[in-house]
Amino acid sequence: MLKTIIDNNRTIWQIHLSGGNLVAIEERANKEAFFSVLDTSNNEIILKDYQFEEKSWVGIEQLYRDKIIFHWYQTPEMPYHKGVAIFDINKKEILWKNEFEKFVTVKNDKIYTIMHKMLGEEIKVYEINTGKVSDVITDTKSIENIFNSIDNSYIYKNYLYPLYYDEIDDENIYSVIEKLTSNSSYLLNEIEVIENNKYYYISFQEKIQGNYANTLVVYNNELQKVVDKIVLNKSNKMIKSSYFVINDNLYLIIDKNKIICTNYTE
Repeated sequence: MLKTIIDNNRTIWQIHLSGGNLVAIEERANKEAFFSVLDTSNNEIILKDYQFEEKSWVGIEQLYRDKIIFHWYQTPEMPYHKGVAIFDINKKEILWKNEFEKFVTVKNDKIYTIMHKMLGEEIKVYEINTGKVSDVITDTKSIENIFNSIDNSYIYKNYLYPLYYDEIDDENIYSVIEKLTSNSSYLLNEIEVIENNKYYYISFQEKIQGNYANTLVVYNNELQKVVDKIVLNKSNKMIKSSYFVINDNLYLIIDKNKIICTNYTE
């Protein structure tokens, strides 16, 4: 069963993971940014269409637990990030903000920012809930160690994203793709695959009535057959990574402006 998650006729701009159940979705329309948060444990939107006071030149640095760390852009022409604003998803409010320092990282409920000064760099450490400064670091070696220790790999927990099939060392996947392309209109180029339990989620470019479409094929490896087929995008160009898996839920980005979800493993 397909469930619609987002359908606002706005461009899905970015998706931010937390490493837990929450996912932040950034949409753009008419140069304005809209932010929503999905709880993947029940596929409910818990924050919908939030707009920052600056509606255009703002984005998300990171989704951390139940907080969104926003940033501003220095100028419309320069994508350099500046400032931090800590948004509490449950309270639906900005807890605190600093418009001058640049975000570095977050860990153990502490926000690290950096400011470039005439005599060198300065890192400040803030309590995430209050904005209270708990440390100021100016030593060059200590600052270098902070940057070297940044590890955001945890945000990809329980998350699967598509890989090009020739990046996967699996002869069975190769044989399945050969089988699917031998007597079909699927093109053997830029094929992406997610392997999840007994399922292969394979995206092809397909020629349909003279036009091209990016098509997702759901293949049950135990039954050795296709069990579903969904058009992701109608485009003459392959739109990469238009689907992903979190906690066995399959999320599909349709025509770059709609997100739907299903689960074949239940």
